[in-house]
Amino acid sequence: GGAKVMDMNKQAMINRFKIGQRVQVIQMTEKGDAKHYKQSKANGIIVGVYEHFVVVYNGRYRESFSWVDIAIGRVSIKAVKAA
Repeated sequence: GGAKVMDMNKQAMINRFKIGQRVQVIQMTEKGDAKHYKQSKANGIIVGVYEHFVVVYNGRYRESFSWVDIAIGRVSIKAVKAA
């Protein structure tokens, strides 16, 4: 069923991330009551990978992102090559 597919996808997502990895987080945030989306980007380092979410530290604070938000595209987390 669909839940099994989600579990497989989640495991694949979990496996993509490693603690200490540099990433760029791109979030789509709704602006106002109309369906306008604002894109915000932030660079950070992964500090936690858990069953239901990943935690990114952006130099000021830690922020957690659920696998569901990543799966549906509300949040995109991409690895950044070290400069």
